Amino acid sequence: MLIVGPSPLRLKETRKAISFALSSLAASMMVVCYFEVQRLARLISKVRLSVSSRLSYAAKEAIVVLASQIYSSSGDSNDRQFCDLDSVVQVFDDMLTREQNVNPSEVTFASVLRACGGGNTAFCYVEQIHARMICHGFVNNPIACNPLIDLYAKNGFIDSARKVFDKLCVKDSVSWVAMISGFSQNGYGEEAIRLFYEMHISGIFPTPYVFSGVLSACTKGELFDTGEQLHALVFKFGFCLETYVCNALITLYSRMGNFMSAEQVFGKIQSKDEVSYNSLISGLAQQGCSDRALKLFKKMQLDHLKPDCVTIASLISACASIGALSKGRTATLICDKSRNVYRHYY
Repeated sequence: MLIVGPSPLRLKETRKAISFALSSLAASMMVVCYFEVQRLARLISKVRLSVSSRLSYAAKEAIVVLASQIYSSSGDSNDRQFCDLDSVVQVFDDMLTREQNVNPSEVTFASVLRACGGGNTAFCYVEQIHARMICHGFVNNPIACNPLIDLYAKNGFIDSARKVFDKLCVKDSVSWVAMISGFSQNGYGEEAIRLFYEMHISGIFPTPYVFSGVLSACTKGELFDTGEQLHALVFKFGFCLETYVCNALITLYSRMGNFMSAEQVFGKIQSKDEVSYNSLISGLAQQGCSDRALKLFKKMQLDHLKPDCVTIASLISACASIGALSKGRTATLICDKSRNVYRHYY
């Protein structure tokens, strides 16, 4: 008797559900422990104030760090319901205003900034935290400032991000990634490329994330010659099999219309994800290679990957260009069954 196990997609969803349940349990336990520690701190304060203050501070810092991990690891806003960002920021503010003789660490600032980055928070939180960092002398600390650069850039405050970046005494690879990606996301392709070469000259070893950011900048700015030169550097540094880098290269070559190179890069990816398929499907559809786009979509299904709105838009475009309305309806129904959303597309 043949026993068929669960699909990789079902296993992935199960692991995600278990991870969320454990995170929720950890958060609940942390809240309970926090109040117990606070009660213990009040008892100790009757005997020795300094020990009480440090104990209370440690409990608050632990909550801030845990919250940042929950927010940064969860991509779904519904998964963050149990972790109220306003409360996290309030705990952080209490740490800095009520606790005496205890100074926050760079990890504390980095954690609360990551929590802000994971939620739909008002930007005033970030500015307030930045002001606190200045008061406590962390404007030159890369551990504290890297999340700040990332947040400023993602919210469109690229000048503020650059000012924080320039003030760093020591820039690590994360600092460079945040700033290069920020330039790329905000449409400053030439600045991103210039900064990449500045990093390269300074002797910082590039990471796959750096290449992903600068290649995206080349694509958005249509700086295709530079992108091909960077592909040579990708090969030189041994990142030809990294999914993030390959996805950026596929998008670049697809935008150029060079599908031979795009498909060669695609074929080398060992762990293809939705972005890998969407990059090539979208490029094929835009360039009128509709049959190839539909064949690639079928392969995406065989790899147990879920289509998203980008996949749907590309498939509709591909089917419309060849007049294959029945195929378009079929593809959209498959996407609808996988996601149970996007019904308004057909």
